[in-house]
Amino acid sequence: MTASTPDKSAGAFVRKYSPDFGEVKWTWTVPNCFLDWAGGLQRSMPALGDDGNLYIVSRENSSVYRINTESGEGAKVFSYPAAAYPNKAQTGINICDGKLVSAFSGLRSGVIAVADIGVNPQKSWSTVVGDPCGTKSYEAAWGLPDQLSSLEIPIGTQNAYMFDAKSNSDLVSDLLRFLDRAAAKVEGTPLSEKFKTLRAEVVANYDSDPFEWIDRVNTFVTENIAGYTPEVFDAPGEPEGVELARRLLLLLRDYPLHEVSLTNDVVSMEPGQADAFNASIAKVQEAVVDKLLAWLDTPAPAPGVLELFKIYNMGYVARTADHCIGIDIYWWSSQEKMKKLCDSIEAIFVTHAHGDHFNLELLTEMSSREGKYLFMTTGTKNMFTPASSAALYAWDSSVLEPVDCDGLSVSASIGAQGDLPCQLFSIGMDGFCIWACGDNGKDTAYDVAAANFNAPHLTMVSVAGAAGLITKAGRSAKGAVSHDVAYVVSHENEVHHTIDGRVAYKFFFESPRTLEDNVYSKNVGKYAALDYGEILTISAGK
Repeated sequence: MTASTPDKSAGAFVRKYSPDFGEVKWTWTVPNCFLDWAGGLQRSMPALGDDGNLYIVSRENSSVYRINTESGEGAKVFSYPAAAYPNKAQTGINICDGKLVSAFSGLRSGVIAVADIGVNPQKSWSTVVGDPCGTKSYEAAWGLPDQLSSLEIPIGTQNAYMFDAKSNSDLVSDLLRFLDRAAAKVEGTPLSEKFKTLRAEVVANYDSDPFEWIDRVNTFVTENIAGYTPEVFDAPGEPEGVELARRLLLLLRDYPLHEVSLTNDVVSMEPGQADAFNASIAKVQEAVVDKLLAWLDTPAPAPGVLELFKIYNMGYVARTADHCIGIDIYWWSSQEKMKKLCDSIEAIFVTHAHGDHFNLELLTEMSSREGKYLFMTTGTKNMFTPASSAALYAWDSSVLEPVDCDGLSVSASIGAQGDLPCQLFSIGMDGFCIWACGDNGKDTAYDVAAANFNAPHLTMVSVAGAAGLITKAGRSAKGAVSHDVAYVVSHENEVHHTIDGRVAYKFFFESPRTLEDNVYSKNVGKYAALDYGEILTISAGK
């Protein structure tokens, strides 16, 4: 078994272990394999070739090395020509039928480079692949021999992703092209005409106010998506009707939420740009809070119905006839409104101690309420001083025997995001089961969940996370054959992250997703993608 391990001080190495990890067979240091880029070490993806050798990219010197898996001896195979290697970010490789494929993404362009490693490695290169929206997610062609043999390499997977930092004028140009395509896809419908009108308005106002489009587009999406009720869709096949309309509107939301004002200095901010973006997103977010509180004032759903309100990123409120809970809630509104939220929910779940998954004032307020429940890891608990009124559970291990909290049933499977403990919560409420996975990327967490928990009716799928693990676990958990699992897309459009840390609806909708067995259309199953402030309603057994 082999593993690539980053270490900023010691460099990078590939290591072979005995099957039980009890003995190191050999270690080979990869020359200059890791580059300190964008504030962190970027992982180079090794691949096992058809010839039984291991291949790995040394990104800093733009070379590919071949490592003999028996002896551990490594040697350079070739170097990439500069034209095919514009930057040193996010790399993956694969080898099939004697051809090596590498995928690179960067701030201005993306490359899929193909070389014949057996004949003439310096001449058989693909062209630079551009992306009009800016999402950088390149398929490293794992397990896709048919596409490889014809060199038709699909773009988009969880190997690497980035939303490009662009100038305002470049992003508006991309937006206008998207509106042309969107209008054509729904030609003959009222939505098509609305897309055309929006395009004309953006163009007409650009010279007088070059950032006016940001709020105009945000408002357009909010107003028009309200006419298309959130649904759970089957992934196979081309979208049409409501699904196509929702998809286009959510893809349109990517543009204002991924403009450059909250990045670092990769692209210089233009005067007024940050103000326009921040004002627009603040308006959107405050409207979401008001909608959430108004919704919580309405009667609870009937027995056998579950409602899920999306606040932001991985933040949700879920309610049934007798229960109402919050999951990974990041809060930006007033304390007064926060207290109203605490009045309505009985429990808050925090999967892990990353700041976009919780709010300390909210947790403190909830902890002061009698009859309330809080669930988290100790990493989150150690960040604040909880009051003693509510029941607080801080778990850094799996809890397989369900804890009953006045009819709310809670179990947990411990995993991690990187080195940070992250819980997979299994939450039972009024006959429904929800899996809140956070950013969990540890396979053992999903193995434990599949073996011990009821299959979820809903589970949150992080767009660039361990979606394949979630999919497989949910389908093999207890009772999975009795109902379909709906996967709710999350962690897209993260406006409190910089551009290089955000993903997009585009990443999910327009990229082949390797959720299971590398076959997107057959294995993604049922999914729902929600905009800010939207409510998904499902019934038991559906």
